[in-house]
Amino acid sequence: MTPATASVTDLVLYRKRKQAQELGRALWAHYATGGALPTAQWIQAIKDDASRQA
Repeated sequence: MTPATASVTDLVLYRKRKQAQELGRALWAHYATGGALPTAQWIQAIKDDASRQA
């Protein structure tokens, strides 16, 4: 592999890695915002059940 080809390959890998990181952050943000409410409701339901049993 020539130095020029190596630098082009490095740039391609760098761009792919950055795109994957951005996609991962976007998916995590989507998951966190969509999953936060049901989780909070589930925790509240457990707390309510525990207080009723006491």
